[in-house]
Parts: sequence; C-alpha cells; structure tokens
Amino acid sequence: MTARPTHWSSTNEILVKVTPDSDEYWDVAEELQSTLSDSHISHLWRIQNKDLWDYYSFHKRRFIKQGIPPNETRVWHGTSQLDPEAIYKDTMDGFMMQHSRPGLWGRGLYFAADSKLSHQHAYPRWLETSPSLSKRPALKHDEKEMFMVKLLVGNSVNVHLDSKLTVPPFDWLQNRRFNSVTGVTCGSKVWVVYENGRGYPDYLVRYYCGNRDPSRT
Repeated sequence: MTARPTHWSSTNEILVKVTPDSDEYWDVAEELQSTLSDSHISHLWRIQNKDLWDYYSFHKRRFIKQGIPPNETRVWHGTSQLDPEAIYKDTMDGFMMQHSRPGLWGRGLYFAADSKLSHQHAYPRWLETSPSLSKRPALKHDEKEMFMVKLLVGNSVNVHLDSKLTVPPFDWLQNRRFNSVTGVTCGSKVWVVYENGRGYPDYLVRYYCGNRDPSRT
C-alpha cells in the first residue's frame, strides 16, 4: 500500500477542514496571496482521497522507474463551472482529460504557477444551473474556489502557442515524448499535461478578494 502523507489526519473523510491556527493554513494563504495580493481565505480544506493519492503515486513511481525526474511542482487549477467535488471525490482519475477543453496548447489539463491566473478560471458556484449536493457550505456572492495541486511535470518542453496539440512533442534526444508542455500566458508560467492522474488536488481553497472580512478570515 502506498504511504499516506504524514500530515494527513486519521479520518475517513475526504474533505478535511484546515484551520487558521495551523502553519499549514498560512502556508497556503501565503502562496495564494503571492500573486493575488488582495485575496483572503474563507475556507480551506485538505483533500485526503486515498484512491487518487494511490493513482498519483503510481505515476510518480512510473517516472522514477523509467529514469524520468518527477519534478513535482505546486501549482494552481481553476475548474470554471465544474464543481470541484467532481474532482476531489472521484475514485479513479481526479483531473480528467474528459473535462478538459481546447486551449492555447491544445486540449489538455492546464495548471498555473500563479494564483492570479487560475483566479480567472476559479469556480463561481453561483453560475450553477442545477443544485449542488456538496457538503460544503454555500458560497457567498463574492467567493470563489480553486485547487492547489501537486503536479508531476516530468520532462517538460517550452512550446510556442500550438492549439492543435493533443500530446507533448517528441524528444528526439531521449527517444520518447516529453511529459508536459510549458509556456507563459497572462504573465504566468503554465504547464499542460495530456493524461489523467498526473495531478493530485492537495487543497481546495475558498477565498474572496478585496477588504478583509474578520468574520470569515
């Protein structure tokens, strides 16, 4: 069995509340505010999905076995109008190509170095067209949600915009494809992967921007 992260709590719950009295909370808050300076966390949850963690760890071991450095990177991901619950409660893939849309580097799963970029794609619950069955409390009108993610970048290649990509380019020196594509858009570095299981949804971050509300933060 794959070892669980040491900071996970002993619970069978997938969504675990992280409170402001912990260093873990402020570590995430600092990352969020590093490029989204007027943001404030109103709720923070650690994702403890054992099935997704095992699948993610499988890909990490696969890279190492093939002599590929995993290059695990902390990134951000906004789900637009897809309820994050569809990702963090999944028991097979989590971030799925089936949910992806064509973008600047083709149809893939996009992750950003800067929270300010993922903020543009953060989940606005109020746009839902059907009721949510989530156990999360209802969002306030100014709140959004996005994931902080562990991403296995592997061997990445910088590519100029190419909306026709469906897989990474071939690496002729290694005689195999690169594992991800990287580039810059809107001032932020991004990585794109074209297969499931390469990202683990580490935290679900609910936040708002503007003046701090002491009743929420």
